[in-house]
Amino acid sequence: MVTHATTLKSVRILLFILISTPTLLLNSCSKNDEDTVPQTGKDLLAKLNGKWSVETVEYKYYVDNVLDPDNSGTQAYDENFLVIEFTEKALIFTSQGESDDYIVSYDSSNSFRYGFGTDMSEVQVEFENGKLKWKEAVKDANIKIEVTVVLHKTP
Repeated sequence: MVTHATTLKSVRILLFILISTPTLLLNSCSKNDEDTVPQTGKDLLAKLNGKWSVETVEYKYYVDNVLDPDNSGTQAYDENFLVIEFTEKALIFTSQGESDDYIVSYDSSNSFRYGFGTDMSEVQVEFENGKLKWKEAVKDANIKIEVTVVLHKTP
């Protein structure tokens, strides 16, 4: 037999679950803000803005769509040996006191273009565990080079 007290208790439990669920979901989403996906190019710029230290660069060199292991591999870098700074209008690569500037365009939520004038390269980006994964590919005739760079933000 269901009593008034049992029904009231059930309603309280249901009400608690309904109120708690959005709070739990919001808290779980905000735990990893560094991995949130930007929604626009402007959001991407805001997320990338600043200096990033290169951890590794992986090269994959293909000839006729076959990986050439002799020309492929991964290079690890010491902290701040190679730093890439993202600004609104430029990408600045700095290593051992020397730097190169490139024009940059943030047209999408998960990619940007950089280069000189009309000679621009497109980079796909992903965020994982507070790190930036930069993926770029160049293709010319029967040769293709894929580059994956892993970076972390510097203070």
